Parts: sequence; structure tokens; C-alpha cells
Amino acid sequence: GGNLIMDGEAALDITAAGAPGTDHDLVTVTGDLTLSGMLNLSATADLSALAEDTEITLFSVDGAAVSGTFSGLSEGSFVDVGGSVFQISYAGGDGNDVTLTSLGALRGNVGVDGDGDLVITESGSTAGTDDSLTISVGADRYTITSTSGALTTDIPGGIRVDENTIEVPFTELAGDEIRVQTGDGTDNLTLDLSGGLLNRTLIFMGGAGTGDILTINNGNFVNTVTHDLTGSDAGNIDLDGDNVADIQYTGLEPVDMSGSTISNLVFNRPDVVNNAELVDTGGGMLTLRSTDASPTFEETTFLAPSGTVTINGGSNTDTVTVSSAAGLTLNGALSVTAEAIELDGALTAGGDVTLNGSTSV
Repeated sequence: GGNLIMDGEAALDITAAGAPGTDHDLVTVTGDLTLSGMLNLSATADLSALAEDTEITLFSVDGAAVSGTFSGLSEGSFVDVGGSVFQISYAGGDGNDVTLTSLGALRGNVGVDGDGDLVITESGSTAGTDDSLTISVGADRYTITSTSGALTTDIPGGIRVDENTIEVPFTELAGDEIRVQTGDGTDNLTLDLSGGLLNRTLIFMGGAGTGDILTINNGNFVNTVTHDLTGSDAGNIDLDGDNVADIQYTGLEPVDMSGSTISNLVFNRPDVVNNAELVDTGGGMLTLRSTDASPTFEETTFLAPSGTVTINGGSNTDTVTVSSAAGLTLNGALSVTAEAIELDGALTAGGDVTLNGSTSV
């Protein structure tokens, strides 16, 4: 039979995962296949709806096993085409074919903008869907993981650990921001701070969906954490007490800090007419939430700090209710400033209780 040696570029087109030669290009080799050049794939159709594990044969080889690989694509490498992620194999089909196996639709892109900032966005046809992302801090890199689908990256030094995980060395980032834009849908962004603070400002834009959650886990905040509640779904959080926001968020619903330890926590409520409630949600957890018909700030759940919880009001009419039918327990002190303060239930504090406002029991 005829052997095929490819040391140039192989340009193949895929329109669907149907009949070989009809819905996608197929090269049949009756002899042996030797590869060393580039593989250039294009798609004239959206492949994001392909079922996982769908196999597309690019080269059907009748001879011995395939020799070599395409440049930059070793066995098992990831290939993005048509809005989907594939894994290439040189031992597919009947054991010696070059195949692509679908791993699912691309859900997000990890890139760097012109300012050198890390940017994480939804991709293509999946925009507006529910996303679940985790950013972890390591000694010299960030790890971005998606549990809702595949990620891709165009960062030269980015490392694609698997279809759902991208590592970005700090040396690839000249900017001082991390921007996460998930768009519509119910989205969850988790920060795993077991390796330390981000050392960049995180800007999380949750989009127009409902139920978007920012979760901050494994932080150990020995300095005062200040949470400025700036609007119904927006706020800024200073995690290290330097008066600079480490996190800015919009389009959010709850903030969950229950997986982190905090020494002192300050809430600055928005400068609008608002009513708030501090409740004991059990297990050492507290929640500060708006009780207005249309919430005036974002709900936050947190582990009771060892030091002081401070709740400040603005210059407008406001009420803070400290409430729990079973009683509210604080490890440390409590300081509340509001026009009206209501104590609804027993309050046990490990430190001083300071109530600046008209107080009723």
C-alpha cells in the first residue's frame, strides 16, 4: 500500500461529527503514516453540542502504527475547534488511527489583556449559562478550575493541566487585576486562599442572573476585614486592612465567607435608607442581610470573628436588628451604629457590646 509522510501542514475541515468524508475531512492511508508537521483544524459548524466521547477520525491508517505526532500535539493533547474541546489520539479507532474525542463544550477562556491583567470570561455559545469556577493561589501561580465545563487559554506560558484546569504563572501577568465575567446564569466563583492572598484586585462581574455566589475559603485574616456594601448587588472587600479593596463585585447575590477565619470584621452599609438584620445561622455562623422588600445590600455569611464585628450605617434612616430566637452568640465584641437598633432575642458576646443609636429590646 501507499505510505504517507507529512512534514508540512495538514489542513482539515470539520462541519459535524457525522459521516467521514461528508461531515468532516477524512484521509485514508493504505500504508504507513509518519507525522511531524502542523495540524490546522477548522470548523464551519458549531460543535459545542457534541456529546462527550464522540470520536472523529481524521486519518484512517491501514498500515502499521502511526509514527510521530503533529507539532505541539503529543498523545492526549487538547485541541479546541468549533466551540468544543477535543483530545487527540494516534492510537484511536482500530488502534492506529488519528482521532479526536470530544470532551464537551468550551465554557470559558483564561487570557491576558493589553494591560497584563488576568481575564476569565465565558466562551461562545455557552455565554449566559451556569458557571462554577475556583481560583486557587499557589506559590508562583494561579490555578483556575471549572466544574461546569472545559476551559481554554491563549496565554503563552499558561499550562493546561486538563480540560477543566488552567495554571497561570505569576510571571505571565504584568497587571494588577483579575477580572472574572461570567455573564447571565447562576454562577459560583470560589477563592481558595490556602496559599495566601491574591495580591491582585479581583473584579467579579456576576451578570444579570440570580443566585450568583462569591465564596471565600481557607483565608486566615489576622488584620481587619472591611466589607463596604455599596449597592443591592455590589460591594468592595478589603481583606488585609490596607484600606485598598482586594475584591470588587457587581451582579452578585450572596457572599459566603464561612470557610475563612477572621479576627475583626467591619461592615459599612450603603448610604441609603436601609434595614439590616444580623442573625445567628448556627454552627458558629452569622449572616448580615437586608430586610428591605428590595434588598439594599448583599447578604454575607461569615464565621463569627474572634475579635469585633462592627456594623456601621450611613447618614440616612436605618435600622439594625440583632435577631435569633435561640439567641445570638459572638466569640468577641459587637459594635453597631444605626439610627435604630433592635435586640430581638438573647445576645451573648465574648467582649464589649457597643450600641450607638436608639435601642429597643
